[in-house]
Amino acid sequence: MARPDLVDPESWVTPGTLSFYGLWQIFGGKNLFGKTKFELDESTGDYNPVSPQAEMLVEQFNTLAKHKDNPMERQYNINIEDKACMWCKHLFISHGVKSTTKKIPYEWIYPRSFSLKKSLHS
Repeated sequence: MARPDLVDPESWVTPGTLSFYGLWQIFGGKNLFGKTKFELDESTGDYNPVSPQAEMLVEQFNTLAKHKDNPMERQYNINIEDKACMWCKHLFISHGVKSTTKKIPYEWIYPRSFSLKKSLHS
């Protein structure tokens, strides 16, 4: 979080395209991209889901944040969004759907031992 003095690092983060695809892969459900709708309650500052797809997205984020193998201890929403995006990139690259940047070898981004699980040795 570049400016934690301006943005609450624990606040909600609306996912980007690859995060939506990543969540779609993780949960094996419907692709929620473009169907989520939120509204800002200006009196409380809450960012509330107002469509069934947005409610499902919040549920998916909470499921991942509470999962026993989640290595993140704080800033759940931005970290969940990043993890879903990275998972999607990993799937796309490892299955030949997308390639890495030509000058950056795959192993520099994802070691062959890549895992989203929390290390048992930490």
